[in-house]
Amino acid sequence: MEWQFLVPNLAVRDVSAAQRWYQETLGLRATWIWENNFGSVAKDHVELFLFESDDPKTAICSLFVDDVDEIYERCRRSGCIASELELKPWGVREFSIEDPDGNMFRIGHSEGEPSQPEKFTVMSGAE
Repeated sequence: MEWQFLVPNLAVRDVSAAQRWYQETLGLRATWIWENNFGSVAKDHVELFLFESDDPKTAICSLFVDDVDEIYERCRRSGCIASELELKPWGVREFSIEDPDGNMFRIGHSEGEPSQPEKFTVMSGAE
């Protein structure tokens, strides 16, 4: 069996409004909407499903990009930064944003080896 891809499903109050936010803030495009309560946004190899909920629960997603500085500036201009851009000890330069429904995204790219390799345990035997 081959795993093909994963698509997070995020709860939002208004699917059309959420699609506009993801387009304006992250540069994703609205790809489809079903009966105004279920839709999608996508860019390159990333897709998010958005579904309507009166009481959205927070999801946290990690998004890896090739140029974290470019998307950081875009998000900074839109005012959605939850934590500033910094190099994490695990070797990822990242920042966090929050969408209007409380969903969080950690956005970054690898900067090489972790600064604290002793804190990592490498798992073996993965298929």
